[in-house]
Amino acid sequence: MLKVEPARCISGTILDENGKVPKNVETLRVLAWVEGGDGRRYTYKQARVDRKDGSYLIDGLGAKPAYVMAI
Repeated sequence: MLKVEPARCISGTILDENGKVPKNVETLRVLAWVEGGDGRRYTYKQARVDRKDGSYLIDGLGAKPAYVMAI
């Protein structure tokens, strides 16, 4: 018997201040921070935005709240 851990994914689209996909979208990264098990540190996962429509997907984040930033 296996016990499955909760998993979560975040997806979205990167847009500029005019609501359009940036021209340099393939150079962008999206980071998601999740609180670590001890409550004093954070772990993160990242995704590269390599689709021309500016979309991204980060999966395997677990059940804790996540903070997302595009750089």
